Amino acid sequence: MHPEVWHKAQLLAQIEAPSIGYGCSEASPGIAHLPPGIAPIRAGDIGRLLPSVKLSLDPEGGYRFSGPNLCLATIDGLKVEYPTSHYVADHIHRDADGHLFFQGRTDIVLNRGGEKYPLDRMEILVKERVGLDVICVDVPDDRLGSELGIVVKDIPENRRQNPLETSAQDQQWPDLASLFALLKAEFGRSFETAHIRRSAKLPVNAQGKPDRQEARSLFVSSATASDALDFRLAHDGDAGSRS
Repeated sequence: MHPEVWHKAQLLAQIEAPSIGYGCSEASPGIAHLPPGIAPIRAGDIGRLLPSVKLSLDPEGGYRFSGPNLCLATIDGLKVEYPTSHYVADHIHRDADGHLFFQGRTDIVLNRGGEKYPLDRMEILVKERVGLDVICVDVPDDRLGSELGIVVKDIPENRRQNPLETSAQDQQWPDLASLFALLKAEFGRSFETAHIRRSAKLPVNAQGKPDRQEARSLFVSSATASDALDFRLAHDGDAGSRS
């Protein structure tokens, strides 16, 4: 959870002491917990492992957890199974103090010429470090097979037209140079050839999560093509050569 969301839960939902449970379901009390009233340190903070949970990295990526919090039985067709561990397709980082941070899914990736990059982790980094709300998707590319596509939440039109409501940060929006520098620093590759679209509202699904299918459709829609082209031309000083 992002700290901004946690504080909005306090203010808007009037939850005095929000808490974060990671891995909770009807059949499991969870894997990690951030106690009530303790705000996340940064985006992705999910607290610490519950005392009864054992966590181990999986060779295929992601991790496995075991312990009494594991659902005791699952039904597959007519067969009842009793798992000894459960696989979760998430990137989890544990710092020196035992604090856990969710860093994205292992199965939501951009396969860029054989190199894989976690799309949801990119979104978290861009929000936290550059302050942009984005959805990252894979879009077709003649050379690499797939290239990065970024849908950026646009500044409201009234703020664009009214100088009194336009902050210094708005005037520099979007800071593509900082965005590309961040991605290069984190992943060791230049993404300055990324396709950019802007949208008044980022598409989300019924669960409130990024709707990547709808976001991906923005890159094939003729209705947005000219807008996107003008957007890139206006900021072509931020772009560089392919890598």
